[in-house]
Amino acid sequence: MKSTKTLGHCQCCGREQAVLASGNMSKHGYEVINSGHGGWFNGVCTGDHFNPMEIDRTQTDLIVRQVLREVADLNKNADDYESGKKIVSAVSIGRRMLNGKRVEMFIPFLVASSYYQDRETETVVYNLRSKAKQGKQWSEQMTVIVNKYHGADLKTVVKAEPAAQIQKGEKRVSKSGKIMIAKYQDGARVYFSMEQGGFAGWLGSRAWRSLASV
Repeated sequence: MKSTKTLGHCQCCGREQAVLASGNMSKHGYEVINSGHGGWFNGVCTGDHFNPMEIDRTQTDLIVRQVLREVADLNKNADDYESGKKIVSAVSIGRRMLNGKRVEMFIPFLVASSYYQDRETETVVYNLRSKAKQGKQWSEQMTVIVNKYHGADLKTVVKAEPAAQIQKGEKRVSKSGKIMIAKYQDGARVYFSMEQGGFAGWLGSRAWRSLASV
């Protein structure tokens, strides 16, 4: 009898992943984080702590609200810089030679010329608006996904049978037409020697299987 696995959609990233017997998502990539840490996604997703969104949407709705609050803050900061209510602390005046190296130089905003002040302000505003736009788009996408899948049935699929172990002595033809002889397989790597001698190496098992057999 073939084994099966259950699939559902992660509340934190919206991707379809395996669901464990506990009812929570399996571990997988992508964690939603705030812009203060450099982006909206990073590292390993925390969705494995929660049920799939087919069963529960609490965490998805919470993250969307958090991201939208940050979007509002980003746009508010952009407005403040545009209006002059806020100013940046320093502006870049380009790269200069210092101790034999080219380094980016900064001067205080208030002593910079209007050209440098305007350029630095425009850059800051652009970055804030772009970040806010990304967050708004992500929130809209996640809302569409959770509205589509919440309350739907989880998916059950047949697990793919693992590929047979590559045996010692198995031969394949390299792209250059030479005969490669398998020595052993270690995980996803197939270590081989050349029939003509002189060279040994390894290939990924998928790449090995894609070559013509002898």
